This record gives sequence, structure tokens and C-alpha cells, in this order.
Amino acid sequence: MLLVLGVIALAGLPLRMVLNDLRYTTGLSGTPGTFSAEHCHAVRSGRVTSLTCTGTFVAADGRGTDHTAQLIDAPADHDQPLTVQRKPDGSYIQPLVFRVALDLSAVFGIVAAAAMAVVIVRIGSSTPPVSAGVPARSRPKVWGPVLYLVSLLAIGCGAAAVLSFVVAVVTVWFPV
Repeated sequence: MLLVLGVIALAGLPLRMVLNDLRYTTGLSGTPGTFSAEHCHAVRSGRVTSLTCTGTFVAADGRGTDHTAQLIDAPADHDQPLTVQRKPDGSYIQPLVFRVALDLSAVFGIVAAAAMAVVIVRIGSSTPPVSAGVPARSRPKVWGPVLYLVSLLAIGCGAAAVLSFVVAVVTVWFPV
């Protein structure tokens, strides 16, 4: 049981980070506004090149302007003002469909992996010792239905993770 709780706790750490990012990519958190790029340059990291732009952020409610805003992974058509969300740490993110789909894919993937780990831990663990004189049929059979439900959770979340990833890939190829 402690191993199962450990698996769930370990899965909670990356899940918390992804869910935090999901709040901003969906536009549910942060300060909405527009970003106008003034200078952009390519940043190469290994095989991946991303476009980083420096410019001005203007909050949608008119309460704030940041003339030193920096948007990492800016789109190639950065000539037009972009809708962004400002995070509390001062970074900016675009609420785009493909980012939401990738975050959902990560959420479902982490839950599926944790559920599968619970199933594997339970199947691989030895059965608890039986007290002398207690027949096996009188012990509660709680793990059977629980294992079945957790297996269904793993399969369902795995399928949802794959589907979300496919949506992310399709929206990159065919922008909405």
C-alpha cells in the first residue's frame, strides 16, 4: 500500500506542473493582453531553433504595459500583435489550441502511467500473510474490483493522451 501511495505522490509532482501550465494556455489564469514584437532573433538549442521576440505587452484591461516583454517560441508571423497571457513570474504564453492539446496529452499520459504503475505494483506484490485459522474465503476481495477500475483508468487515459497528442499535431499542420 505504501508503494501505491508513493507512485501516486510521484505522479502528482509532474502533474501539478502540467496543470499549472494548462491554466495559462487555456487563458483561465494570468493577465490577458497583446504582445507587439519589436525585435526577434532565432535561438538554437541542439537541433531545435525557436524564435524569441522582445517587444511591448499591453494588458487588456489597460492597467499595465511592459516595454521589455519577451516571448519565447513566437510564431513566424510575429508582425501582428499577438494575444498572450502574462504569468505571475513575468513570462508570457500564447493560449493556442495545440498547446492546450499538448498539455492535456501530458496530463492524461501522467495519469495513465501512474495508474499502470499501480496495477503493476499490485500484481507484482506478494499477497499479505494470512492469520492462522482464518479461511481465505472470509478475507475481503477488495483488490479485484479496484484493480479492474484502475486498469480501465489507465487504458482510458492512455487513449485520451494519444488522441490529445494527435489533435496537437493536426492543429500544428492545419492551424485553427
